[in-house]
Amino acid sequence: MSKFIILIPTFNEYESLKKILSKIHNKYPILIMNDCSSDKTKSLKKKFKKVLFLDNKKRLGYENNLKKGFRYLLKSKFNYIVTFDADGEHHIKNLRKIEKIISKNQQYDMLIGERSFLNRFSEKIISYLFYCKYRIRDPLSGLKIYKKNLLKKFYKNIGIGYFLVDLVYIYLKNRNKIKNFKIISVKVKKRKSKVGSFIYANFKVLKCAKFIF
Repeated sequence: MSKFIILIPTFNEYESLKKILSKIHNKYPILIMNDCSSDKTKSLKKKFKKVLFLDNKKRLGYENNLKKGFRYLLKSKFNYIVTFDADGEHHIKNLRKIEKIISKNQQYDMLIGERSFLNRFSEKIISYLFYCKYRIRDPLSGLKIYKKNLLKKFYKNIGIGYFLVDLVYIYLKNRNKIKNFKIISVKVKKRKSKVGSFIYANFKVLKCAKFIF
């Protein structure tokens, strides 16, 4: 039995999600949280029958979509939940070493995938500040590994607009153990921001500085 399940939140990312699933659908247990996509995301159910899809009846947004996925998976048999972005930024090679990472780092409550490059200058600032204060890099990374039993205790405290950086802060505040591991990032061409305009997206990221000062 696999120790982990992959949780992929998605919103209008049909093409990249299809490519991801075509490579991993037979290798890992997967839950897709479809946040009212208006593209052909729902059609992927017929092609990838081993993959579990949950379709939201109304748009929840990134954080609440993940919370709903967490709530569902907390009842599952898996010991760990791995979050993985649907836009293709995380190379699937990262998944091959996750089992090994989990087996070697069971004392940690959260493992954060440190991306090989960051998309926005604001992300670089937050990553640098988090490292200076907490010795943790890339808290905004969408690839994280959570111990299910501890996540059950804290996931309801996830707020809106912080990309789950607030959950990282909660773990740190409660002296739970967090560790970075390096991952391979892929430059996504013609990326469409889920957050908004360039200025607003960077502003929203910089709001996460409240967990540092």
